[in-house]
Amino acid sequence: AMPVSFLARFEEHVARGPEAVAISGATGAVTYGELDRQAWQVVDVLRRAGVGPGAYVGVALPRSPWSVAALLGIWRAGGVYVPLDITQPVGRLGGLVEDTR
Repeated sequence: AMPVSFLARFEEHVARGPEAVAISGATGAVTYGELDRQAWQVVDVLRRAGVGPGAYVGVALPRSPWSVAALLGIWRAGGVYVPLDITQPVGRLGGLVEDTR
């Protein structure tokens, strides 16, 4: 059997129960529908910025439901997620950005 991508599984959950809780934590709960809407907003922003299949997209966000929405949006736009840890030295981040263009 062919493996199912995380994005495909997420979209199945959205279709099956958009009001179901997707993520819960200290900041509260976020439904699949809310996460889906946020992810599509990310797609719109990325596409306007010229992001398409294979484009590298740096993300420097704290862990939150919205960082998950960013990841989903990047995947939907065809991009490649590059986590950027802003606590790292500038030279290391610069090297990572340079390596991934």
